[in-house]
Amino acid sequence: MKQGSLKLFKVTTGAVALVMAATSSFAADVVPSGPTARERLVIAQRGAVATRSIAVAESAGPSEAFAAAELQDWTRRLTGVTLPIVTNGCPARAIIIRKVDDASLGEDGFRLRAEGDGLRVEGGVRGVLYGVYELLETHGGIGWFASYCTVVPKAEAFTVPADLDVTQKPAFAMREEYFYDMHAHGDFSARLRLNGSFNSLGERHGGIFGRVGAKLRTHTFSELVDIGKYGTAHPEYFSEIDGKRIVTDDPKHKTQLCLSNPEVLEILTTNLFAGIRSDPDAARYGVSQNDNVFRCRCSACSAIDAEEGSSAGTNVRFVNAVADRVAKEFPGKLVHTLAYQYTRAPTKTRYRDNVLLELCPIECDCAHPVATGRHPKNVAFRRDFDGWSPLVRNLFIWNYVTDFNCFPMPFPDVLTLQEDVKYFHAKGVRWLSPEGPYRGHGGDLAALKGWLIAKWMWNPEADRETLLKRFFAGYYGAAAPFARQYFDELHRLVDEDGKKRLSCFEDPCTTTHVTDEFVARAQRIWQAAAETVKDDPPRLRAARMGLFAPDVVRYHRLVSRIGSPSTTVRRRAPDNLGELQELQRTATRINGVIKDYPPVFLCESSKRDSMLKRQIAVDANGGALRKWANFKPCDRLTLQESDLAIYAGPGFWWCRVVDDATACGGKAVELSNRTNEWCAQLPLNKASFDEDGRYQIRVCAKVRLKSGADGRRPAFSSGLSDRVNRESSCRRNVRISEIDGDGWKWYTVASFKPGEDQLFWFASGTFDKAKHDANPDVESVLLDQIEISRVDD
Repeated sequence: MKQGSLKLFKVTTGAVALVMAATSSFAADVVPSGPTARERLVIAQRGAVATRSIAVAESAGPSEAFAAAELQDWTRRLTGVTLPIVTNGCPARAIIIRKVDDASLGEDGFRLRAEGDGLRVEGGVRGVLYGVYELLETHGGIGWFASYCTVVPKAEAFTVPADLDVTQKPAFAMREEYFYDMHAHGDFSARLRLNGSFNSLGERHGGIFGRVGAKLRTHTFSELVDIGKYGTAHPEYFSEIDGKRIVTDDPKHKTQLCLSNPEVLEILTTNLFAGIRSDPDAARYGVSQNDNVFRCRCSACSAIDAEEGSSAGTNVRFVNAVADRVAKEFPGKLVHTLAYQYTRAPTKTRYRDNVLLELCPIECDCAHPVATGRHPKNVAFRRDFDGWSPLVRNLFIWNYVTDFNCFPMPFPDVLTLQEDVKYFHAKGVRWLSPEGPYRGHGGDLAALKGWLIAKWMWNPEADRETLLKRFFAGYYGAAAPFARQYFDELHRLVDEDGKKRLSCFEDPCTTTHVTDEFVARAQRIWQAAAETVKDDPPRLRAARMGLFAPDVVRYHRLVSRIGSPSTTVRRRAPDNLGELQELQRTATRINGVIKDYPPVFLCESSKRDSMLKRQIAVDANGGALRKWANFKPCDRLTLQESDLAIYAGPGFWWCRVVDDATACGGKAVELSNRTNEWCAQLPLNKASFDEDGRYQIRVCAKVRLKSGADGRRPAFSSGLSDRVNRESSCRRNVRISEIDGDGWKWYTVASFKPGEDQLFWFASGTFDKAKHDANPDVESVLLDQIEISRVDD
């Protein structure tokens, strides 16, 4: 390989580099302070020519080449000196980067050794890269805190001890984090020494440990036995509950397989083998229950579970039968299954040695360590863990370290994380995957948690306080004292006696852990933090994301109590104007974070997340809130596509925002002609109107008709409904005969008096779905504006 050929490996950081003076927190070894210069090897000296080179073999693999490129690039950032990369030998004073096949190091271990006036970085296929990162982080003082936040000290010299001789191996063979930042950024994952299938790693990172094959990870029953193919003809393949087979259009969440049925074993094994053959280089393939509790209770399955003393009994016997066939046909491959919810209690039968069992403590109290927490859920997990340990060779822990109902929820679990990692390691777990806010940014303290967990999966004994100080100083900069104050106050909320469980599905409005007083203090802390770093964009982002957590909780609680102000059309100022204005200000800050740092997710459910974001955007707009003053009968409140909640159904889109140059603002809402669902909606709360008033709704719509359209049929429908019962209080069907051309036209829907839980809705016209896949008369319906006016004076 020629030196210039390293350009084939694109070096991207995905980070904002912060050039700052080296401090003792980050770079104790950057500039020699105690030892003399002769006792240290100088890798690069600012202002001096390069006296060292980076040597890799001509036959170097992608991870060795990338390790050399990373050392060159980050040394230049540290010192301004570019070390040449050579491939035609090992010059004196060279830094030799070499992958070695050493069983004692494995794929991830590395050795750093000074030899004379040179330096060796040797390791496994990933370890050789980790060795370079160890040099840069420990001796260069670089801090990789998030994909968007890297601290690079401005060092006068980059040096290492002259007697350097360090060997490191990770505590866990697989270290995977299901956090968005690590899921989306492979380079950042590698710098944190993660190696799992969710970490977007490529060849240059040394690949993935235990890679999932054929996209068969977990909850795969619905993929391996297709209910669409077998459900009608063979309902006996699926769960029987109370004498009825559960055949559903959502098998992943509403049914399981009948594991005592021998035909199910044949079908699943055939499809699994096809998956293995399609991706033969992977290490594991999932054969595991769907994500629900609707296990089969037929007489045969129930008898097996009774014999095994656990509702996991059918799973153990079924998976073992699959594993036996896999061992014969594909030796060395692992069958990956679950001990989760109803399969968590141990059985009498042992799993085969080629089974990887993923044990999931989803019910545990997150505020206290798994090992010592006194809550009954923690006690039960420990009992199950101890029961499984002698029954399975390969144990995998999937842990939960966020609130999936509300990712930004202030969640006091950081002080439990290291204890959990230590416990799992002591129990012989080799595979570990903590699940955090994986859908996007927005999780409370997500960057801190992801960074800490990565450090502890490598070395469970790494000192927590040292790591906390380093992260706070690097990630938050001048805002670090505020961030630490929030962290400490948050963790003082933990119930010391462990009787009150912190679930990973806490509701922001009903949780008893996070008080209103704490939320108010947290908002003040983070607002002060943001003001401190207002001229430091990466740290301002960190502070705004910090404020995002209490803001989201406060927003939820305000809305639950006073409703949304988005459609306030008053003649008089409301009594709770102050709270409405606070809600608007809070929604404005939340909406700003969502817009400025995408993707931001508020919860695990995509549908609920979309609804929340749209409502927050409406409340942040606040135009309606300002219309209470001197409202006259002729005044109008005009709403557009950004004010609506729009929905998408399974299989095809129901409703979407499209560009339309003829629409107000250049955008409109287009309804699919394949459904007449109420897919464009606007909540109208009674609190948003003068109680004694009467109002009128009009819509500005455009209809594109098909040739030969029947004028008697409806083109679209619109009306008001009770949000709880979905019963229409008024409705207008606009017939095709009323459509005049294909341009925009205003249509009066109805007049109404304010009521509780009202919902305005807009839908495409009805048609016979048994005869037509799409509306035979209407190509599309577009909605531009909704107008609400006072009409009673």
